[in-house]
Amino acid sequence: PIDMPKRPLSAYNLFFKARREAIMLAAEGVGFANLARTIATEWKILDAQERVPYETIAAVDKERY
Repeated sequence: PIDMPKRPLSAYNLFFKARREAIMLAAEGVGFANLARTIATEWKILDAQERVPYETIAAVDKERY
């Protein structure tokens, strides 16, 4: 249905969106597979403290949904 709200984004999806722009500007022509691999690696090495902003926004978005 048209009036359904958009699904909430996960903390990883929010991180992906934030990092995608920076990586695309820094490395023109990078393919999606390499981009996704790079961002996934960055996400895995983030400690819990660095993930908090993304997890907080994701929780708020989940409540909205």
